[in-house]
Amino acid sequence: MTKPLIFTLLLFCFLTTAAQTEEQQKKFNKIDDLVGRNKIDKAEKKLITFLEINSSYGDAWDLLASIKFYRYQNEIQIPNLFENIVFSTTDEDGNQVENESNTKALTNLLSSINPHQRGYDTYLSSLKLGLAHSTTTYKNSMNLRHALRENYSDTTLGKEEEELFREAEVEFSTKNYNKAAILYQKALDIKPQYYKASLYLGDCYYMMGNYIDAIEKFEICIQRFPNFLEPRKYIVDSYLQERLNEDALKAAIESKLVYPDLILNLRKFQAAGRLAKSNSIKWTERFVLPNKSFKEKFNIVQPLSTLPEFEISKHWKTYQDALAKINIYCDSNGIVVKHTSLTKNKYLEVYGWEEMLRSETHKDLETAKEMQKLGYLDCYAFLTCFHDDFYQQYQHFVKNNKKKVRRYYTEIVLKSNGY
Repeated sequence: MTKPLIFTLLLFCFLTTAAQTEEQQKKFNKIDDLVGRNKIDKAEKKLITFLEINSSYGDAWDLLASIKFYRYQNEIQIPNLFENIVFSTTDEDGNQVENESNTKALTNLLSSINPHQRGYDTYLSSLKLGLAHSTTTYKNSMNLRHALRENYSDTTLGKEEEELFREAEVEFSTKNYNKAAILYQKALDIKPQYYKASLYLGDCYYMMGNYIDAIEKFEICIQRFPNFLEPRKYIVDSYLQERLNEDALKAAIESKLVYPDLILNLRKFQAAGRLAKSNSIKWTERFVLPNKSFKEKFNIVQPLSTLPEFEISKHWKTYQDALAKINIYCDSNGIVVKHTSLTKNKYLEVYGWEEMLRSETHKDLETAKEMQKLGYLDCYAFLTCFHDDFYQQYQHFVKNNKKKVRRYYTEIVLKSNGY
């Protein structure tokens, strides 16, 4: 187990999956070799072509995102010379007043022209696209979550605890885990709400193979920071190391109430497998990204580099049409807030699925139709087919349906082998 760090090309490693064929692996290895020889442009073009044919290949999506991140880091950072620009208009009394909407629109446009910002936006787009097409793009799942949902910073730290933390980091990096643990604990004695010190203290015990103490420390971290996923990931790993499989499965399911991370999904199935249970639900690959709102801003700036493109099938066009239809009844997060006879559910995303299932008979929709019959279409859409673009809808749903989410996994998703 390692601390969550943004990956780089030089440190890039791959999680191979059983779904990858030998032929696919050979082709992918050749592309990876091009990256290793610093032939980035050639590798990127071949990788995009590869993904347009092998759209669910997780390692390839991870590699594409790492290339986009590499390009973003190497783009020229242009100073924001228009940081304090203000658009003003004249009011009824002849006074000059700021037009906030025009000011915001102009500053957004000027920011989008900055190659550095455009590079970062392209990187984020590659993460999101990969997660629409693959359930094994583990690094993309982690990096998108870190970028958008858990970009932790603590501005209230004092000098003493910060210095102790830095000393602990030095000891950790040289594998002096016991000494690092002492220093992390001292930092926590000063500031109990020091998230990273709390997390890394458990990490020390894990690295020493003391999984029981690691579990205790991660439990404390979860109690203090219930909305952060990292300690939940690490406690599942610790349970698995101790062969506490029931605890690992329960903790992995509970993590779904915080964020449906792909690596935790894998750990959930690992724990279930040890308990003679397996996944009975088929995930649906999506060929359009979700939209929480159709109030999209006009963008005159072309992306810095290309991404894989896919043909949109008829049933996903039906989904898109449904979102446009229900959008006027939703708030900016995609929650249905106005009365409508179109649906009884509360979410833009679920309505898209409802209309797709009502109108289309594509074989890819068979599992979703079965979930709808069982009354779990909402769980299927928000959890099994989770995408960060409807994160606010997901949050609203799990907050108000915790028992249903737990039942979905224990009674619907996971089945005992042989039944």
